[in-house]
Amino acid sequence: MSVTSLNYFGFVAVLLLLYYILPKKCQWVILLLGSIVFYLTYDIRYFIFLCSSILITWLIALFMQKKNDRQKEELKAEGLDKEGKTAIKNRYKKKKRRLLVLNVIILVGILYFCKYTNFTLDNIKALSKLFGFKFKKPEVNIILPLGISFYTFQAIGYIVDVQKEKVTAEKNPLKYALFISFFPQVVQGPIARFKDLAPQLSGEHKFEFKNLEFGFELMLYGLFKKLVLADRISVIVSTTLGNWSTFGGFELILAIVLYSVQIYADFSGCMDIITGVAKMFGIDLSKNFDHPYFSKTIPEFWRRWHISLGTWFKDYVFFPISVSGWFQNLNRKIRKGMGAEASRIITGIIPITVVWFVTGFWHGASWKFIAWGLYHGLLIALGMALGPYINKLCDKLKMKRDCFSFRLFQMTRTFILCCIGRVFFISNGLKDGFNLLGHIWTHNDPWVLLNGTLFDNTGLDVYDYVIVFLSILVVWAVSMMQERFKVREKLSEQNLVFRWLIVYAAIFIILIFGMYGEGYVASDFLYRDF
Repeated sequence: MSVTSLNYFGFVAVLLLLYYILPKKCQWVILLLGSIVFYLTYDIRYFIFLCSSILITWLIALFMQKKNDRQKEELKAEGLDKEGKTAIKNRYKKKKRRLLVLNVIILVGILYFCKYTNFTLDNIKALSKLFGFKFKKPEVNIILPLGISFYTFQAIGYIVDVQKEKVTAEKNPLKYALFISFFPQVVQGPIARFKDLAPQLSGEHKFEFKNLEFGFELMLYGLFKKLVLADRISVIVSTTLGNWSTFGGFELILAIVLYSVQIYADFSGCMDIITGVAKMFGIDLSKNFDHPYFSKTIPEFWRRWHISLGTWFKDYVFFPISVSGWFQNLNRKIRKGMGAEASRIITGIIPITVVWFVTGFWHGASWKFIAWGLYHGLLIALGMALGPYINKLCDKLKMKRDCFSFRLFQMTRTFILCCIGRVFFISNGLKDGFNLLGHIWTHNDPWVLLNGTLFDNTGLDVYDYVIVFLSILVVWAVSMMQERFKVREKLSEQNLVFRWLIVYAAIFIILIFGMYGEGYVASDFLYRDF
């Protein structure tokens, strides 16, 4: 059930009616039943994997909570000195760590089996051939459950927080199931934290028209970004980059730039739709995008893009590596042998490299995704290592870094670097990505942008390109306003006639200019299969 389909909107309308008509104590049950129905509309086999992850994590979290409770009881005993308390904490820390490792191994094992088995077998076959061995790859047909990468990370975050005593384990298995399977965000995120989302899901929500209004407006904006902009650009991108060897450099550059716009409009559009739907139920999902193309550096870009994934890696991968005992020992050795500056650079690069390797691998079972991740990791590492020296150089040259022209240069530079990385993201493989980048510098004919050839070759006419251009301007203008104030709040302060004119105009624009109709099959959201 696509979130842009009429079936989905009808499904949401029925749930909303039941949600607010039935007693408030039944609201979380309505959400759970709705989440089950929504997920079952895809494939019952997917549902089996989802239930397995839910049940395993819920049980292990309960065992871990018992350890937490017993630890607290033992620490209350009279006559305990500092050493005694430390011994108790260390003993329970080991027990909880074993439970945590078991849970993570199971969850990651399921994810790896479903998503990376064929990738692993292909690489074993390639290595065997390289070293002169014969390896017959078995025919393995494994399903990839919808949203498995998202709900697996959400479950891991939950069990880690229980182990660290940041949250108390949920005793009700159905309420925990709702936290993992909440239908607006189970397929594409955002990756929620238990302490933020679970209390909202189990709480009681009175009907507020403002929630419906704000949620509907956000949903409309997401539909505009998806149907009018992203799906229109996808025709250009699939036609051009899908057959890149037949196009010249200017056409490819345009397609790569538009692909960066497409993936933003697609993914952030999806987030707007599901965040708007959740808002209608009185539930606030975490913000997942914060106008990333206004970023002046790559680290800032990743603080603004897919925020929930970035904070997940920071909290559950980057920080654990940085504060681990072995890493602290390494830091001391490097500092002692090579100096403080070398320690700063080397010990900063190691966790960044790990995080971005895993980030790339999380996005897909292909070396192109790993290359894309390491590319961004390299950019961040270079910025971290060279940043102080670049700042000193700018100071010596008396460059004004707070002026508009310099900020524009930084934003343009960051966008170009992201576009280069997108080449690997959309290519058919690592080698194909490098070949595409090399082909950009050949067959350059700038007149294709003006003589009409572009319209003949990319599947869209002048009319469509004008819509793309105007839609980009709309998204840019709205983003500029959102940087300065809350647009929906500001709109709600206007008179009723103006507000409804804006809403009706948005509806008509989506209906008239959206990419659908007879013979058209709406493209899936790009992040749906992750």
